[in-house]
Order: sequence, then C-alpha cells, then structure tokens
Amino acid sequence: MCRALKSFIQTTISVVALMILFVFTAAAQTSTASITGRVIDSAGNVVPNATVRVTDKGTGQVRTIVTDSEGSYTLTTLTPGRYSATVEAQSFSRALLEDLELNVGTTQTLNFELRPGSVAETVNVTADQQLVETTRSDIDTSITPKEIENLPLLNRTFAGLSVIAPEARPVGNFDPTKTRVGNIAFSGGDGRQVNVNVDGGDNKDNVVGSLLQNFSYESIQEFQVLQHKWTADQGRSVGGIVNVVTKSGTNCYSPALR
Repeated sequence: MCRALKSFIQTTISVVALMILFVFTAAAQTSTASITGRVIDSAGNVVPNATVRVTDKGTGQVRTIVTDSEGSYTLTTLTPGRYSATVEAQSFSRALLEDLELNVGTTQTLNFELRPGSVAETVNVTADQQLVETTRSDIDTSITPKEIENLPLLNRTFAGLSVIAPEARPVGNFDPTKTRVGNIAFSGGDGRQVNVNVDGGDNKDNVVGSLLQNFSYESIQEFQVLQHKWTADQGRSVGGIVNVVTKSGTNCYSPALR
C-alpha cells in the first residue's frame, strides 16, 4: 500500500510539473503589445506620480499606471489595436494622444512633455516614429491590419503575406494532407524550423514542421514576423517566428473600425 501511495504521489507531481511547464510555455508566446516611456516638463525635469491612461478605442478597456520617481512608466500585455492615451499631473495641463496603433509583439516608446497649467486644459500631442528602437534587440516585421486589408494575395492563406518581410519566401508543405496550408521559410531554410503562434497558442506541426492548420484570411487581424535575435521567451524556434493575432469583438458594429 505504501509503495502504491508513493507511486501515486510521484505520478501526481510529474503531471502537475508538466502542466505548469505547459502553462508557462503557452504564456510565453507573444500576442500582445507594450508601451514604455517617460514624462517630463517643459524644462526637461522628470514628472513623478503622473497618471498615464490608455484606452482601447475598439472595446473601451482602460489601463492606468503612475510614473515612478524617474518619471518612467511601462504598460505591458496590451491587446493590439488602436488606442488613445492621456497623461495628467498636478499643476500641469493634460496631454492627449488621440490615435495610437499598437501592433502585435511591438514595444512603442512614448515620451510625454507636460506644460504648466490646469488639468482642465488639454494639449494634443502626436506620436513620433522612432528610427531606432532602444528597448528591443530582435529584428522583426509587422504586417498591419491596413496591409492585410489592402495588399493583393494570390491564395487564401495568410502566410502568403509573410513574404513581404525581408528574407522570407514561400516553400512547399511537407505534409501531403495540407497542400492548401501555406508555409514560409527564412534565410534559406525549408520551413520546418519556423514557429507559428496564433493568439498565443502553438500552431506548429511537431511531426513535419510548418503550419498545423490554416485560418480564414478574413479572421486575421495582423501578425509579426521575427527574423533574427528573438528573445528566449519565444520558445524553440531556430528558423524564424510568426506571431498571429485574430480579430476580436469591439463595441462598434462597423467592420471598418480599424
């Protein structure tokens, strides 16, 4: 009986350990975006305890954070989409950024400069596109919702648009039952080494490589193609990574929201 109980406990521990490993592996896949930056005044001094608030324009979801003693802030795990951002601090006018697009897997650096005044006053600001991203070292390409909507596509597989990324090219599928499922490769590879994640879930065929299943082209919102220097949290890929986000519901009935 003691031996059977011991075997049961060991088996239970092994199963729990595997479940924990699976959860952490799944959570590591990228399906969100981030914002980071600093808040300063017109003299260049940092503004601590400023309230940074971002609002998803599609769903109305609000995320709020307060700047630290260095005037810095970071908001992670934001759903890709269009946002508005406001920054408020005592004795300063409110700064408003009305339209900001966040793409999957990206980290945008947004620095705000507050002017002296009252919170009742609002100053509209614009987001400048940074030529050099200082918060990341990976090399990637974002295929945006606008590109997915407007670029011509030879077939109905979303993987076909991945070829607009540098070094990407279409390749054949190794599974004869998936002739209609697109496949891509990078830097002379054959496509088996590419990891494809959809909404944070693994979509790679572990037997023959390449995509596990196709998705309706109209259901794809956007995706990110990582060619080089991806971080360890991206998992077991050795030949490139594609992070896909499917469309989700919003508070607006118009399909042209984005």
